[in-house]
Amino acid sequence: MIANQTKGKGFGGVLTYLLSKEQSQIIGGNMIGENIKELSTEFKKSRELRPNLKNCVWHTSLSLPHDETLSNEKWDKLGNEYATKMGFKDSQFVIVRHHDTKHEHIHIVASRISLRGNVVSDSQDYKRSEKVVRGLEKSYGLTPTLSSREVGRKALTKGELHKILREQKQSIKMQLQTHIHSATEDRPDANTFAKRLAKQGIKVIPNQSKTGHISGISFEINGEKIKGNDLGRSYSWSN
Repeated sequence: MIANQTKGKGFGGVLTYLLSKEQSQIIGGNMIGENIKELSTEFKKSRELRPNLKNCVWHTSLSLPHDETLSNEKWDKLGNEYATKMGFKDSQFVIVRHHDTKHEHIHIVASRISLRGNVVSDSQDYKRSEKVVRGLEKSYGLTPTLSSREVGRKALTKGELHKILREQKQSIKMQLQTHIHSATEDRPDANTFAKRLAKQGIKVIPNQSKTGHISGISFEINGEKIKGNDLGRSYSWSN
């Protein structure tokens, strides 16, 4: 299972993004609201307890490998456990399930301001999240997913994470990492690999010398070119 965390300033934007998706479902949480307006109004109550806190929104997506599945009830239970273990037991949070990708996933939106007025710490939250996820994988019988460090995938920078939340879409780096990972799961030959990515609008560019030696690889999507090494060591030509 993979967890991606972001933090932001406003609840309205992220709720609009999540609940405007086709077939999106609110499957859990501890809130009464059933739509964007109602949930935004509820979140406003906790925000008023700490009006000077800049990034009061905590948003995390949890996704499974494409061949694994959980019922809404189990996703709800898992999401509640994850939020609680990340420190949001006394905070408002809502769990939304999406069906727009082949990987089953949920989104958790929570207030970093608890109903007691305390601020949930974000100290080492990525490290803590990986530990919580590994425990949940065991509890729910899910296939363990290697961490970004273990698979050689470069984590997003703080600026990239803020941009994702602001624009409500995956970064170019995340898009490439996701598509390349999917295209290489069965270890295809180079030609098949390139064709698979081409179907996703991604151009594979080998760095080839006049002698025919290939020293590196780059990927281009939407007119933006990124070296494989900049995505992580697992995306380099040698790997």
